[in-house]
Amino acid sequence: MKYNCVPFFILASMFSAYSLAATDHSDKKVAIIHSGDTRDCYFFKLEGVTEADPVASNNDWFAVPFDKPSAKNVIGILMAAKASNTAVTAKTTGQLACGGFAEVDSVLWL
Repeated sequence: MKYNCVPFFILASMFSAYSLAATDHSDKKVAIIHSGDTRDCYFFKLEGVTEADPVASNNDWFAVPFDKPSAKNVIGILMAAKASNTAVTAKTTGQLACGGFAEVDSVLWL
């Protein structure tokens, strides 16, 4: 009996492409937090970051969609870090959100 492994390799490459596309920004202070506008996202910038993710070329803004389950936690962490002038680590998904901005996967307060 012959098995076709092509579907497995396609599926495996999709998951590995996701992890390869994500970008980490470690030990960065929060520069700006924007509560959103007509788009359903919070936006923020980190000090010293000129490109949030290669998927959003030359764009230093990060986006956190309102419908992301952890959106309120992320914005809370960002506000606390900004108020205390401490650093965070932000990880992107490698995807675009809210009109061409790097989508945030998670934020860790250091």
